[in-house]
Amino acid sequence: MIPKVIHQIFINFKGKEINEIPDYWVARHKTKTYCEENNIELKMWGSTELLELLTLYPEFSPLWEDFRYPIQKVDFMRYLILYHYGGVYLDLDIYPIRDMNHLFKEDYFFTRWADSKDVYNAILGTEAKNEIYNNILHHSYESFYEKSDIEIYQKWKARFVFQTTGHCMLNRVFKKLKLPEDKKLAIVSVYNPVKKISVYAPNEQAVFMDASSSVWYDGKDCSARS
Repeated sequence: MIPKVIHQIFINFKGKEINEIPDYWVARHKTKTYCEENNIELKMWGSTELLELLTLYPEFSPLWEDFRYPIQKVDFMRYLILYHYGGVYLDLDIYPIRDMNHLFKEDYFFTRWADSKDVYNAILGTEAKNEIYNNILHHSYESFYEKSDIEIYQKWKARFVFQTTGHCMLNRVFKKLKLPEDKKLAIVSVYNPVKKISVYAPNEQAVFMDASSSVWYDGKDCSARS
């Protein structure tokens, strides 16, 4: 069974604190309230706590310095946290909107958008020491160093992130391990602030809401290492 704890990560993005990012601050408050009302532990990880955990896995320590972008640290460390402790990981712009206790009865789960079969890495859950996550960690490590010197990944930030620590990397592991499709749960709605509607999961199926703020990527920063 998955431990009854929700993990979240915040490291400083572009000089902003969490209370200066409205989507994060509002969603974080909603998640905190939900956890208090449902007896779920909520653990916030900052750089200090992440580095302390990393000392237990020295083979991955070089990555912290070598990652080009903060989001790669956040991506990789969510997998390490889940491998070491187990629990549920939520991105900071995501919050529960329905009962999620049934998820803690699983050995692991991934999530997907309702109109896609691809795994989505903003919401993840697993028991501790799950070998799947050991595979994810090592594949991410290998992908980062394999792709770092390839020209296209030096030019395009989003593609490099997705392929080395993000959902593209995660989908490769899912397919490699031939994991069952029913472990991809369509339980997230994504709020579209332009149309002011929720998309991707019917309201009656959604357990989580995603404000879809994408603070790490503003569409302008597509250059190589700064």
